[in-house]
Formats: sequence, C-alpha cells, structure tokens
Amino acid sequence: MERVGFDVVRRQDGASGQVLHAEVRLGGAVLMVVSDDAEYQRPGLVGRSTGQGLYLLVDDVDDVYRKAVGAGGN
Repeated sequence: MERVGFDVVRRQDGASGQVLHAEVRLGGAVLMVVSDDAEYQRPGLVGRSTGQGLYLLVDDVDDVYRKAVGAGGN
C-alpha cells in the first residue's frame, strides 16, 4: 500500500506474515483492510450492483497501476 501512495496507520500481521487487519490513509480517506480467513456472507446483487467493491479516484491511474504491479500486485 505504501508503494502506491497510502500511509499505513495501523497493521496487525498473523503468524505467517499475512495481514489480519490494517488501516491505510490516502489524503482524507481511510480504508480498513482485513483478511479473508473467515467465512463471510457477501451481499448479493441489487439491481446492476456488484454487491461489493471499492472505487478510488486518483490523478494518474496509469502511474498508480504501474506502482501496484511493481509492488507485486496482479
């Protein structure tokens, strides 16, 4: 997250190094990131909605994409 411009506010790692919980900030936005180690019920579609998702508005999407891929994202 730091490599694409987020500041890590808080991070809790599991025994094998995976992120269990983290809070990151980009400008005035704070996001909570959690693991998927439990069985969660995802909301179904409402109309044409995806039922989940995140939209992040950035000034240069190509730059953010390159940074994310360079940091190991896929």
